[in-house]
Amino acid sequence: MANHHPKVAKLAKDLAYRKGEVHALTTREYTLLAELEEIRVRKQAAEQVVAELSDKIRAFELDADDVRGIRATPRQEGARHGAFRKALTHALQMTRESLRTSEILAQLQSVEDAEFCLPDNHNDAMHKIARDLSVLRDRGWVVRADGGGGGVEASWLWVGERPTVQESS
Repeated sequence: MANHHPKVAKLAKDLAYRKGEVHALTTREYTLLAELEEIRVRKQAAEQVVAELSDKIRAFELDADDVRGIRATPRQEGARHGAFRKALTHALQMTRESLRTSEILAQLQSVEDAEFCLPDNHNDAMHKIARDLSVLRDRGWVVRADGGGGGVEASWLWVGERPTVQESS
């Protein structure tokens, strides 16, 4: 572009950036529309399978609407199945007194083990611990030492078998 007044040059520069932005957004729009179409096809196929399976369930005189959906959750990269619950169990077994959930979190964060991954977000990590503690409670291996109650941080006590000296090392 020829030499023009600085205001005209700035306008031309802004126009050039906006044209580039429009081109990039148009490309992204086409990509997203293609992905959306692929998702619609997959959703339609899944709905067809759901309908077929629902008919099979109804053949047993059961209500297919009573079956709730399960959200598939991929495993965290590098995590080994059961490694987190094993570390949680070990932390509880090695302590003779009750531990608050935040103390359990601190212990697990200090463990240098690449086989299990704690979420980076504090609340997510606390919820992960709470979910596994409820499984251990249902199996009768831990009890809530503080008697329970909403809004209060829980204290947990291991009541299952403790490992022998050879197992703990």
